[in-house]
Order: sequence, then C-alpha cells, then structure tokens
Amino acid sequence: MLSHSRGSDLDNLAANNNTRRLVIHPATDTTEAVMESDTSLRLRAQSAWDGLSVAGPSGAYEYFARSASGLVRDARAHQPVTGHSHRLHPVSRR
Repeated sequence: MLSHSRGSDLDNLAANNNTRRLVIHPATDTTEAVMESDTSLRLRAQSAWDGLSVAGPSGAYEYFARSASGLVRDARAHQPVTGHSHRLHPVSRR
C-alpha cells in the first residue's frame, strides 16, 4: 500500500511508522509552505524500521539524517572499516 499511496493517504500510512511529512520552506504571509515530496516521504517511511535498531546499521543513520530537516535531500552512511565509526554524507537541497 505504501508504494502506491499519494498525498494524505501517504501521510496517514507514513504516520504508522512515526514519520511525518517535512517542511522544506515554511509558509510566509505571501506564500504557502513547501512540503516534502511524496517520493521523499515514501522513502523515509519505508526506511523508518531501520531507525528502530540499536546496533547502528547504515540505514538507521540515513533515516535519522533525512528526518532531521526538510533541507536534507539525501544521505548516505558507510562504515569504512568493520568495528569503526560510520561516516555520514548528507546532501542539502540548496
């Protein structure tokens, strides 16, 4: 269902995974708020389960980086050497 949902249906399904649509640019007196796209929200909702892990998989780091702000377009995490810290590479929308 998540893969075919759009708009408010997607918002409701993403909420089941404790994931809300992010604000890219807040509303002003003259403009409406710019919200996260369906594609981006769908990706975060699908990866929300990685965020539940206590072992620190790469997917968890990526989920939390993407969920930190609407200005984060994408993020990649990798562990160059097993047993060492992950490296996180966020990509800004600007």
